[in-house]
Amino acid sequence: MLARQEELEISLTEAHWLLEDDRYQVHFGIGSGRHYRKPRSNGCYHLRIDGTRAFIHWDEWDPRRHPIEHFFETPVLWGSALAIAVGTWLLSSNDND
Repeated sequence: MLARQEELEISLTEAHWLLEDDRYQVHFGIGSGRHYRKPRSNGCYHLRIDGTRAFIHWDEWDPRRHPIEHFFETPVLWGSALAIAVGTWLLSSNDND
């Protein structure tokens, strides 16, 4: 069973087989490699191919249709947003000095 937000490593053969039906669309994502998404009735599948490895998981919220909900279901995005916010604050506070 594929768990929500939990990456499962699959073979490159399986990944390429999944891409053959053209229902996966190129998309951006966190982590290295190429990212693809496939809509489903409750969210989307997220396939990531990184060199010789491939990973898949499903998101309850498809970021293309529900970006705010997807942000809150993905903790790694919180860290990225916090880092950007702190960096922006530090840069702006240095400009004021």
